[in-house]
Parts: sequence; C-alpha cells; structure tokens
Amino acid sequence: MKFLLNALSKVYNEEIESLCTRILYFFNTTDTYFLVAGLVSFFAAFSFRFPILPCAGALLFAVITVRIADFFPYFILLAMPVILCAIFFFQIPVGLLSTILLVNAACFFIVQFFFMGIPDAIVSRDPRVPFLKALNSILTIAPTTVSFVVSLFFSFYLSFCLTLAAVVPSGKRAPALILTGFLLLLGSVVTRAFRPQNLFSRFLKPDVPEKPLFRRVVILNIDGARKDIFDSLTLPAIDALKKRGAYHVQGLETVYRALTNPAFASILTGTIPMIHGIKSNNFGQTIRTEGLPDVVPAIAYGSMHVKHFSKKTWATRIVSLPRHSVYKSDDIMVRWIKEDMVEKAGTRLFIADFSEADFLAHAYGSTSNAYKDALRRIDKRIGDFTGWLREVGLEDSTAIIICSDHGISAIDHSYLIASSEKYVPFIMAGKGIKQGFKIERPGKIMDICSMTSFLLGVPYPSSARGQVFTEVLEHPEDNARIETIVKNFNELKYDAEADTYTEKHAEIREGDKEWWDDCLSKFCAAGDRGLKVLDIGCGDGFIGERFLASGIRVEKFVCFDLSKNMLAQAKKRLGGNAAFVFTEDLGSLNETFDVVTASSVFHHLADPAALAAKVDRWTASGGLVFGSHEPNQKAFRNLLFRAGAVLYKRLGGGITIDPGTVDTFNRLLRERYPRSAKVCREEILQTVEYHSPLEQYDFAVDATKGFIPEEFFSRYFPGFEVLDSETYTTFFERPFLSGHKNIQSALRSMFWLFFREGNLFRFVLRKK
Repeated sequence: MKFLLNALSKVYNEEIESLCTRILYFFNTTDTYFLVAGLVSFFAAFSFRFPILPCAGALLFAVITVRIADFFPYFILLAMPVILCAIFFFQIPVGLLSTILLVNAACFFIVQFFFMGIPDAIVSRDPRVPFLKALNSILTIAPTTVSFVVSLFFSFYLSFCLTLAAVVPSGKRAPALILTGFLLLLGSVVTRAFRPQNLFSRFLKPDVPEKPLFRRVVILNIDGARKDIFDSLTLPAIDALKKRGAYHVQGLETVYRALTNPAFASILTGTIPMIHGIKSNNFGQTIRTEGLPDVVPAIAYGSMHVKHFSKKTWATRIVSLPRHSVYKSDDIMVRWIKEDMVEKAGTRLFIADFSEADFLAHAYGSTSNAYKDALRRIDKRIGDFTGWLREVGLEDSTAIIICSDHGISAIDHSYLIASSEKYVPFIMAGKGIKQGFKIERPGKIMDICSMTSFLLGVPYPSSARGQVFTEVLEHPEDNARIETIVKNFNELKYDAEADTYTEKHAEIREGDKEWWDDCLSKFCAAGDRGLKVLDIGCGDGFIGERFLASGIRVEKFVCFDLSKNMLAQAKKRLGGNAAFVFTEDLGSLNETFDVVTASSVFHHLADPAALAAKVDRWTASGGLVFGSHEPNQKAFRNLLFRAGAVLYKRLGGGITIDPGTVDTFNRLLRERYPRSAKVCREEILQTVEYHSPLEQYDFAVDATKGFIPEEFFSRYFPGFEVLDSETYTTFFERPFLSGHKNIQSALRSMFWLFFREGNLFRFVLRKK
C-alpha cells in the first residue's frame, strides 16, 4: 500500500486522476460494463467461430432492449422466465451456458477488484475494502459493478442473445425465435413504463426579490446522506442549524437515476437528467442547460466528481482522494472555502460536496459504524465552519443549505427501490429564516436551485423548475405568497386564451349545459320579483347564457372574473341585457344575492375556504349556491381509473394549452411582472389547475389533489343543505370528438360500466 501511495504521489496530476476516474466508471457502470463482460464471455465460449450477421442482429437487439428497460431490475424478473423457457425449448447445451456464466462471473470479480477495489483501498488506506465490497455486492441492487446480481444478469443477457443467434438455425425455428424476441421486447417496454419517473415539484417560483435576502449562499452537500441513519444520529452542529433554521420533515426526493453526477447536476440546474443531459456517472455527458454558476459567481469544491458534472466554464477546486485519503479531503475542502470567502468577495455561491460518508458507505455499508462515524465527522466540520462564520462576522449575510444528492441502500444507490435511496436531508439557516420551522410541503432536490436563486435575488436558471419554500421566510413579500401567485397566473392564463376559450372548452359548454338547464328549471322558478344573481368566475358568459335561455326573470346579474379579456368576451355575449353588470373586483361587494354560481372555480384557488366564506356572506338566507366542474378525488383512488387517465392524457386528452397561448402568457407575465421567470405549459397548468388531479403533470396524475364531495360540503359550506349532488365525467366532451355523438355515447357507456365515480362533481346548495 505504501509503495502504491509513493508511486502515485510522483506521477499524480489532476488530468491523470480525471482520466483514471472516467476509465473506472466505464467499467463500473452497467450501461458499458455489460458490453465488455457479455462479449468477452461469448467469445470465450465460441472462440470467434459464429455466424457474423445473425450475431450482429442479436447484439443490436440486446442493446436496444436493455436500453429501453434502462437496466432496471424489473426487466430481470420479466426476462428470466423467457430465457429459461428458451434454453429448454432450444436445448442450449448446459456446458456452453456454464462456460458463459462462469466467465461472466469472473469478469465481474476481476473488474470489481481491479477497477473498484484497489482504487478504493488506496483512498480508504484499507486493504480489506476490495474483499468487503465483493461480499456486500451479493445483496446489493444497483446498475454498477457494486451489484453482483444486476451486473451478472445483464452481461449474461447479452451473451444469451448472441448464443441464440449462434446455435439456433433461424430457418427451422423462426416462429419460436420471433416469439422469444417479442416477449423480451415486451418485457423491456413494460419495465420502462413502470420504472421510476422524474416529476417536478409543484410550481412555485415567485419573482426574485429586488433586494437579495443574503449576500452569499453556501451549499454543503453531504454526498450519500441516508436520511434514516442521518436522523437517528446525535449530530450537534446539524441539530443547532435545525433550531435556528428550517428543515424538511420527510426529506427531499432525489432524481432517477440516483447517482452523484445526475443528482448534483439537478441540484445546480433545477431540472431533471433528461433535460440537463447527465444521466449517469459515465463519460461523455455534460450539462447542456443553464445552471446556478451561470447566473451568479460561484465556486464548486469536492472530489473529481465535481469536475465531471461541472461545465468547463465553472470555477472548481478539486481535492484528490487518492493523494490525501477520504479522511482528510473534506478538511482540505473546508479550508479552501474559508480562504475563498475571505479573498474572493465577489463570489456569492459556494458549493461543497463532502465525500467521506458516501465513500465509506460504498466500502463498508450504509448501516456500518464507519458510515455513521463519517457523518459525525462531517457534522463536526460543519460546526467548525458555522462557528468560523460567526467569528469573522459573515453569519448574518450568509445562508447555509445542508442537503444531499442521494441516499444509499446496502452499499450502492440508483434505482430508488428503497426509501433510503430516495429521500435526503434538507436544512437551511440564516438571518430571516424562521427558527425551528418544519417544512412539510413535498419537495425534490431540484428545488434547491430555485431556493438558492430566490435567496440570492438572481434569475432562476433557464430550465429550472420546481418551487421556493416561501413559508420558511420570516417576512415573505406579498408576491412570494402562494395565493398571490395562483391568482396572478389565473388572470394571465385566461387573458391569454380568452379569444379561443369557447372553441377549446367543449367539456364545459357541452358537458355541463344540460345539467345547468335542468337545475335552473327545477330550483329557480320565476317569482314575483326578479332574482339577484352573482356569477363568480363568469368566464365567457356561459352561466349567464343559461339563465337567459331559461327565461328566468333576473333583476340584477353580476358577472365577476379576474381576467379582463374573459370579461370582454362575456360582455359580447351578455352586454345587451341591462340587468348584467361586469366587474373585476368584488372587494367592496356588501350585498346579498338569491343565487350565487361558480362553474369550474374552486379548484383554481390556492385557498378555496377563503372564497367559500365570502360566498356564505354574499348568499341571502334561503339563497342557492350552484357549482359544477370540480375535481372528484375519490375517482382517482381507483388504480384502474388512474391508469386509464394517464393513457387518456398520453393519447392527447385532457386540458391542454397550445404553444401560442404559452407564448402569450409569458409575454403578459414579463409585461406585468418583469422579474418573473419564463414558465412552460406544465407549470402554468400546475398553478392554474391548483387542485386538479389530472392536470399536474404531462403524463401522470396526482391522486392527492381534488376534493371529496362530502368533505367539500361539510368543510366549506357547513351552513348549507345539499339539494343536489352528483359525480360525472366530461372526458368525451373534447374538441376532437365534437360531431361524433355516437362515439361519445359509446365511450360514456363504457366509462360507467367500469367506474362508479366520475372524475368531476356538481351540486346545488341552499343556505339554511
């Protein structure tokens, strides 16, 4: 060991270490390792005597299917029965299979020992590490050569596909070969459909403050911080930061794959691997979108990982684990940060990656004493650093963020199968952040990017999504409140699409028309005097038209909408009647009405209770409240319904916003709120359709959103009796189905054949 260290110190430089690290990960990552081991084992069994064209086709097929499956372990479960049946049916020689398996296993242990074990022994200064990792690899599930099962299967799968092409005459057994290929391809597609999906947090990016909340932010990332172990330990510095700051109760959810480079890139860019471009720790991947160091002067510190996920233009300081050992490298990094904070006053963001805990978890296990002791030592370093900030007078102007890129299970991570991989600690402290505050809103590691931008008062990176935890601030500005953002987005969205709203929303005009006509006829019989009506969220005047069509006498009809452009559309439809009044402001309204209506309103609000209280005040004794088109959460509790809803969205159903409307929305956003960030279609829908289960994500539903009708009535309208209530659906009232009544009728019948609950509900209430 000492000889290796002496030799290393003579030839070491950063470029050599970077190259060596890339080579290690080429052989360590299953995506590339399976090609090496699979081909080596196949060549060992066949001695280069095989039909070239069929084997080339088999190689292509194997690569395509595992890429589709993304090397996820579900594919192992689905593919193994097919492989075993094929071995039996095609009578593949046992000796041949044994040779392939043995060579694959040998490749695994050779690669693990020489490309992971020895380097890890050097870094840890412990020659036992290669043998411990070999033992622990048997029970580890990850897409690396730290996992024996996963590595052996995928390399053997490649060898098996090549073997079929080499030994089975395709002309004689073509149907069986085609069936085998089809089943394996189907297994890969099913695996991809059910692997973890990277979803963003609900949108909440308020305008960044004109005056920065902090002069600088320090992100202290504890690489591989397994939250359950982290929370179970006595960590004085961490506990002190929790008391004088805010912390996330559940922990932030990391990205898939949960590897250092993709996860850290997500922290710095605020987006998912598919967008920022780094999907694994392997070579050939760079960040291709804007990150925090592009919008604010920053320095990133840590091991060679940091150099590999950073852009070439970003400032980094890399500490060598082989040269200094994993036990000393974090101390060197902290010393550098202190130096730079004093000497480089223009730098406003300092990003540090503590390596020790992650490395020792890989070496000894994520429940080992070595791992726990590493977390305790990191805690001591953090305590030393925060104490230093206090001593040099930088504490009040500095925000501290404690986080992690991923958790860990056994000795590795990536698949998010275990919660110990999935959730990571998140703590933030600084002057102006609430003390001892518990963050309970679900969050993801991408939110760290938006939170950092907000604290520094700098623009959000262009692809950053997610949210800012505004609730942690002692004095949040009004434009940082959820209610204000949701109100503003509703106004902008309907201003942007007012001209085309009618033609694009048949689900309201056609889906609710008959019910409104029936209810108005049943509950609003004409009396001696005309009715006073308040229509909240009048839109383009749909409810007003139903009243006019019913012939009901109206004394006064107040149309209210946040959107000036939607009010203009309503005036075109209803403005010829003297009883109609149009307003954008109900703040001074102090009269009561016989009827209050709200079509598709409550789920657009961050706080439905606030509007319900006003409706109670505006409704006369014995008066009526009509509501429709509110999302019924009960329907989405049905697994089959959720699956059908996702398929429906993938086929183009559901509410959508065309690109032109998104562009108009962003133009209006910049005009009215110049400091706001540009938003995408999904962010608009998440905010405007605030409580809608169906509209939170492009290709997913959120079954925690929506209302349960019975609870909706008892919670928001306790002083009312329910005269009428029903669940229904307007899935089939879409523009692309307009004019196809027979198809709509057949689809509606099929819907009610399978489901007892509609995804929407409507109601009539009477004030007691």
